[in-house]
Amino acid sequence: MAESLFDVMRVIGGGLTAQRKRMEAISSNIANAETTRTQDGGPYRRKSVLIREVSVEKEVPSRSFRTSLRLATTSPAHMSGVEAAGGTTTAEKPAIEVEVLEDTSGNARIVYDPHHPDADHNGYVAYPDINPVEEMVDMMTASRAYEANIAAMTAFRNMIKKALEM
Repeated sequence: MAESLFDVMRVIGGGLTAQRKRMEAISSNIANAETTRTQDGGPYRRKSVLIREVSVEKEVPSRSFRTSLRLATTSPAHMSGVEAAGGTTTAEKPAIEVEVLEDTSGNARIVYDPHHPDADHNGYVAYPDINPVEEMVDMMTASRAYEANIAAMTAFRNMIKKALEM
């Protein structure tokens, strides 16, 4: 049971980490919406966050009726996933992986501004293709998701506290 309690905290913590990285990428995009020259050359490239589920297989002791009796089987397929002698089974524990990606499409917003120091010979400047309104909506969504994870952690903590009071 203690392991499942830590699993809940791990899942909620993963959600908090993912939303924090989203907020960092979004704030970087907003801060650099007008950056026309970076160290790599060219305008700033928009950052986005990719959040995906990964499954981690882990052997856990099986507490099922069949394995507690240590039943003999005639074929390993009779008790799929469970070793009759060892009493273990494999369980998938979901986890998330968070990756910050940089826009590699090379899209830029071209603006005519002949007095800008980064203007080309025709007077055009390449600005990052960042829409501040879209970024703000993404930031509000990430903020709400972060708050939902905090609420889940608070509810979980209160449930544990009530269980200990019994």
